[in-house]
Amino acid sequence: MIHIQINEALQKALAERYPNARLEKEVETATGVTADIVLILLGKRVAFEVKMSNFYDALGRTVLWAKAFEGVYLVIPVHILPSKETLTLMPPEIGVITFQVRDRSVEFKVARQSSGHQLEGLSTQIQPEITPQLPKPVRTSLVSPKALRVARYLISHRQTTQVEIARETRVSTGMVNKVVSALVDRELVSYRGKDLVVFDVWRLVNEIAWSRPLKSLKKKGIYVIHAKSTEDVEARLVQVCNETKTRYAFTAFSGASRYIGYGMRYDSVQAYVEEPTLILERLGQGSQKTSEGITLEIFSIDNWDIIEEAKPIGGSVVCSAVQLVLDLVSYGGVGRDWAVKLYEATVAKKE
Repeated sequence: MIHIQINEALQKALAERYPNARLEKEVETATGVTADIVLILLGKRVAFEVKMSNFYDALGRTVLWAKAFEGVYLVIPVHILPSKETLTLMPPEIGVITFQVRDRSVEFKVARQSSGHQLEGLSTQIQPEITPQLPKPVRTSLVSPKALRVARYLISHRQTTQVEIARETRVSTGMVNKVVSALVDRELVSYRGKDLVVFDVWRLVNEIAWSRPLKSLKKKGIYVIHAKSTEDVEARLVQVCNETKTRYAFTAFSGASRYIGYGMRYDSVQAYVEEPTLILERLGQGSQKTSEGITLEIFSIDNWDIIEEAKPIGGSVVCSAVQLVLDLVSYGGVGRDWAVKLYEATVAKKE
């Protein structure tokens, strides 16, 4: 049971024990702290504070406002009741009531009386009314295929509208609204009039990259022996994919080098491949334990937009610039530096 249900059960127990008393809920004290229940009986005001855990934290809170009432009771689960020695050292105006839940019933017992008001005979079982619990809102995924389509558009169009996003990405207006609302809630985009504005594109990129780590898509990494350079491995991968009619797209450093290759060095090859097992078998001369050759990292395709939006550059197929920015940040390390340079050289120039 949760706090609100125990609170309701305690109110019923007090109402049965003191039918002529008045009960007030959520009464603010002089210190600004709210007491869960206040029992008003014969001119006395007795406060009750329900705590589900951390007895000593609750005790410290009630000590601060105990003087505002004739009596105060801490209401706690029986399993966190402190020792008798501890109870005797407490301020006399603070009493303790324990509760225990059995078969959805709550049993209350007075473990220590408050000097301000004795709760004689409060030992009862109450079946609380179960407050309907609204389902927790489902957190919108930012890495589903359609959500990623919206996010990629926002990365390359930092000021736009929902109508434009829906039209250009072929995502329904309802889904666009859902994704945009999630981004607004996370303060990744905001409205300026009717326009959506991405003020910090890297916060948006980091959020997507964090939710979709590239390493989670890694099928395998192998050493391609007898390869003299990354360009050699890339050429062999292209050849095998063409021979087997397997779709692929270079990503991360291999992809970015097609856009900003000048002065950029990398020592491994990364690619999305439609049939990873087949391609790895063709190229897998060697193993992960082999320390010779060039590393080839093959990634599974979790979103077919990656392949559909890829384009041929210099005789090979490469991911879109926006996808490469996301993948480089997700790759981590020096990939972030490459992502910044790629973004400035491609995406930012088109805005």
